[in-house]
Amino acid sequence: MDKKGIFSNAVIMMMGIMISRLFGLLRESVMAFLFGATPAYDAFLIAFLIPNLLRQLLAEGALSSSFVPVFNEYLLKEGRESAWKLLNNLLNILFIIFAFLIPLGYLLLPYLVKILAPGFSPDTYNLCISLAKITIPFIFFISLAALTMGVLNSHGNFFIPSVASTFFNISIIVISLLFYKSFGIYSVALGSTFGGFLQWIFQLFWLKSLGWKFKFFLDFNHEGIRKIGLMILPLTFGLAINQIQNLADKIIASLLTPGGISVINYAFRLYQLPLGLFAVSFSTVALPILSRDIFKDSLEDFKDTLVSAMRIALFIVIPASIFIFLYSPMLISIVFYRGAFSEWAFEKTYATLRFYSLGLAFSALVHISMRAFYAIKDTKTPTYISFWVVILNVFLNLIFGKVFGPPGLALATSCSFGVNFFLLKRSLAKHSVTLSLYNYLLKLSLPSSFFLICSWFALTFIPNSWGSMMVSLVSFFPYAWLCGKIGIEEGNILLYRFARIIDKYR
Repeated sequence: MDKKGIFSNAVIMMMGIMISRLFGLLRESVMAFLFGATPAYDAFLIAFLIPNLLRQLLAEGALSSSFVPVFNEYLLKEGRESAWKLLNNLLNILFIIFAFLIPLGYLLLPYLVKILAPGFSPDTYNLCISLAKITIPFIFFISLAALTMGVLNSHGNFFIPSVASTFFNISIIVISLLFYKSFGIYSVALGSTFGGFLQWIFQLFWLKSLGWKFKFFLDFNHEGIRKIGLMILPLTFGLAINQIQNLADKIIASLLTPGGISVINYAFRLYQLPLGLFAVSFSTVALPILSRDIFKDSLEDFKDTLVSAMRIALFIVIPASIFIFLYSPMLISIVFYRGAFSEWAFEKTYATLRFYSLGLAFSALVHISMRAFYAIKDTKTPTYISFWVVILNVFLNLIFGKVFGPPGLALATSCSFGVNFFLLKRSLAKHSVTLSLYNYLLKLSLPSSFFLICSWFALTFIPNSWGSMMVSLVSFFPYAWLCGKIGIEEGNILLYRFARIIDKYR
C-alpha cells in the first residue's frame, strides 16, 4: 500500500482515537478533581492495573497480534466462512479459559497487591483488594472487544474499534459523578468494569453487520488455533517482559512517595494522547497490510509499507514531542490543576510529562517495528530484546528515581525506548529489512527547528496560555509546507488531505 493509503486509513483511525483520548483526558480530569494524587486513587490504579495488565498482555497484546495475521490468512486463502469458524472456535476457547482465570484472580488478589504495591499502608492495601474484586471481570469483556477489533481491522474498519473505548471513558465519568458521594472511589471501579462491557457491545453490532453469527464450535486441534497458539506463547512472554517494565515503574513509584503512582498515571495519560493518535494508529493500520505483503511473498512491498509508516509517524510525532515538552506546565494546569490536585502534584506531573516526551518518537518507532516482527511471525526476537531492555529500565529507574523522584521513572522509560528501537532495527536487518531513516531525519531537522522556534516565541511572548498554544499548533501547517518544499513527501500529503477536507465543507 502506498503512503496515501496508509495515511488515509491512519487518519480515519486517528479521528476515532482522538475522540476516545479526549474523553480519556476528561475522565482523568474528573479523577484529578475528585481524588487528586491521593492514596485512595493510588489504590484504584493498582486495583485496575491487575486486569489491565492482562488486557495489555493477552487481549490487546498477544491475542490480538497473533490472531490478526492468522485471521487474514484464512480470510484471503479459504474465505469468510472459514474465518468465521476460526473466530467462533477462539471465542469458545476464551470462555473456558476465563471461567478458570477469573476465580483464580480472586484467590490471588492479596498476594498480587503485595507484589504490585509493596509501599502501601495497611488501609490502602485493604482498599485496593476491595476495589480489585470489582475490576477483575473487566478482562473478560475487553478480551472479547479486542478480538472484535481485530476482525473489524482486517475488514478495513479502523474507525469503529478506535472510537469504541469512548464508551469505557464515558462509563467511568458518568458513574463516578453520579455515585461519588455514595460510594467514593468504588464508583470508579464500577464504571471501569461496566465500561469494558459497553466497549465490546458497541463493536459487536458492527461485527454482526459483516455477516458473523455466533456458533458453538470447539476444536483445540484446529490448524488456525495451533498457529495462534505457536505465536501467542512467545508473544505473551515478550509482552510480559514489557509489562514488568510498567510494573517496575509502579512498584518504585509506590516506594518513592505517597501519590507517586498517581503522578506517573496523570502524566502518562497526557503522553498517551499523541502516542495513541500516531504510534498506535500507524502500527495498527500497518499490521494487516504487512501481513498481506508477507502472505504474497512481497518483501519489497513489506519494506515500503514499514518505512512509509515510520516516516509518516516521525513527521507528526517529532513536532508533537516539541509541543508537549514546551507546554507541559500549561497542559497539566488546564487538564488537572483543580479540586484535590495539589501544587506538589502539579509540579511533579508536568516534570514527568516532559521526560516522557523525550521518548515519544522512539516509542512510535518501537510500536511499528514490533508489528513488523509479528507480521513475519518472528516473536522470539522482540521477546529477547525486551528482556534486556527491561533490565536496563529497572536499573535506570533506580538511578533516576533516586535523583528526580517520580519524573525520573519517565526519563528511564524514554531512554529504554531509544535502546529498544535501535536493537529492533538491527534485528530487522537480519531479515533483509533495512530501515533507511537517517537521511529522512536529517531533512526533517530543518522544519522541526522551525517549529521549535515558532513554539518557543509563542510561549515566551504571548501571555495568554490558549493563544500561545494555538499559535504553536497552527505553526504545524507552515512546518508541513516547509517539509514539502525540501522533498519530504509527507508534508504534501497532509496539506493535500487538509485542502480536500476544506473544499468538501465549503
